[in-house]
Amino acid sequence: MSRSLALAVGWVGVATMVAASVYAPAQPELFQDGAACEIAQCGVLEDPERWRTAWWVWGVGLVLLLATVPVTARPVRLRARWAVLGLVTAPLWLIGLAVLAWLAALYTSVQGAATVAVCGLVAPVIGLVAGAWKARRTTV
Repeated sequence: MSRSLALAVGWVGVATMVAASVYAPAQPELFQDGAACEIAQCGVLEDPERWRTAWWVWGVGLVLLLATVPVTARPVRLRARWAVLGLVTAPLWLIGLAVLAWLAALYTSVQGAATVAVCGLVAPVIGLVAGAWKARRTTV
């Protein structure tokens, strides 16, 4: 698969996850504060069939994105200075992601928070590992 095609497929995966996040009903909540109980009885899905469909569609987007990340990753050499900088800034990055995930869950659904987590944490880590692997394979 060419890199440009893989990038296009990855973006289609992200768009699919975002569409599923918007389509899904806003219940159940990521953080239980009782607000969803104003829509339906607490602990009861507003629309179970729509909820399941949204998760299946979101899963398809996840597979599309994660399948293309290793293909699009470029060789990366991990240097000690950058690793330390990454470890020092990781708490700030995680706090920022948590806030974005919370906002996404408020305005879309739990799938919105999952989309933020995958795009902001899982995909970059997989890309970094794949890039380091590619760099290691080219130097051996």
